[in-house]
Amino acid sequence: MSARCALRVELALLVCAMAWVLPTPARACDLTIIPVLSQMRVEYDPFAPTHAGARLSFDIENRGERACEGELALLDGARNSVDAQQIDGTGVELRFVAASDDAALWSTASPGLWRFTAAGSRRTRVTINGVVSRDAVAAAGEHAADLSLELRDPGTTVTHTAPIPVQVVLFVLPLAQMNIVGAVGTFGEGASVTAVDFGIITGPTTRRVFIQIRANGSARLTIDSINRGRLLREGGAPNETGIPYAAQVENDPVDLARHWERLVDTPRTVAGTSLPLDLIINGTPAAVAGKYSDTLTVEFSAL
Repeated sequence: MSARCALRVELALLVCAMAWVLPTPARACDLTIIPVLSQMRVEYDPFAPTHAGARLSFDIENRGERACEGELALLDGARNSVDAQQIDGTGVELRFVAASDDAALWSTASPGLWRFTAAGSRRTRVTINGVVSRDAVAAAGEHAADLSLELRDPGTTVTHTAPIPVQVVLFVLPLAQMNIVGAVGTFGEGASVTAVDFGIITGPTTRRVFIQIRANGSARLTIDSINRGRLLREGGAPNETGIPYAAQVENDPVDLARHWERLVDTPRTVAGTSLPLDLIINGTPAAVAGKYSDTLTVEFSAL
């Protein structure tokens, strides 16, 4: 009896020892997305020759102990993977590419799908850049497109995590630019003054210049005369009346005796539009010989 009992005790100890030394299998790949920035914000100037991009960064965490591959999908509202998106009817298109300094993320043959390798038991920071791929004269304000990010098994649509919402925002400031007798590409902002030479006045005289303007919304054109619509002789006496003159913008009389303004809604194009500005001296002035001048300040500003 005692021998059988000892045998049973010894067998139990052996089984316990064998169970204790068996290796524990490593946990399988377990990936999740951790947002760092959930919004890609693009500051957009429709009249600038080049545009700054925007970055969207997030972490991919592998909670498993083994390194594994996965795919990252950028999806539109219909759950199609996309590498470009037009923003809210503005005509401006953004293209999405892996950051050039991000070795963890590389493109696949499918648009909007990037593959990565995630080391075991750690987080990997990845970045997608948004760059303007098509320009348009977008209206001032914020315009948004709602997308999402999803982790997938390589080469499949199988996912083990819920999509992460991503908002792409195009922020456009109110802009208005002007050029006097200029060409496209020479636009400036704010007030502008240019010289108009009437030459020797011997009778009624008209000079025409063009105010070239462009804006991405309603804007205001203003004209102010320092001498209230009169050309005054340089070095003349303070009581001299000078030579009166008139002005018209697109045949619309400009009251130079006071501040003049007009609301303008220009075409939403880079070229904008040109408004003729006529400066008119009526009759032959009875004035002392000399050089006469006035300063018109023309300003075009966004509302």
